[in-house]
Amino acid sequence: MLHIILMILKFIGILILVILALLLVVTGVVLFVPIRYRLNGKKDEEGFSVKAEIYWLLHLFRMKAVYPEPGRIVAKVLWFTVYDSEGEPQTKRVQKKRKKKEKHENQTKNQDESHIKNGQNADIKQIEVIPEQEKQIQKEQEPEKEKIGQAI
Repeated sequence: MLHIILMILKFIGILILVILALLLVVTGVVLFVPIRYRLNGKKDEEGFSVKAEIYWLLHLFRMKAVYPEPGRIVAKVLWFTVYDSEGEPQTKRVQKKRKKKEKHENQTKNQDESHIKNGQNADIKQIEVIPEQEKQIQKEQEPEKEKIGQAI
């Protein structure tokens, strides 16, 4: 019984030690890894412009700002855009998906328009065929109803 309690305490002690070690490493990284920055400015007859870049932890965290044209601030963590002053963050993948979806929608729209012009729209044909089939079914069912009525 005592052996089981000591094993549980040993496991809890090792777990706490690992957590403290990770906390110490993270604290060391935060304190000793420098924040790097680059600031470029230019003044001419038209006015001035400023470009600033801030990096931390091997470019894993970065921020870029440009003023006055186009006057944009972008903050990224890894390859994900966290903040973009021009609107919602869009990665290249999101832009490609959006363009592909728009292209597909335009193609289907153009195909539908060309089918309608040629009178080959499948939806219109189905609407025309369905009433004819219903009339045929009703005609087939009428003799059966008469036979049932005669049998009774």
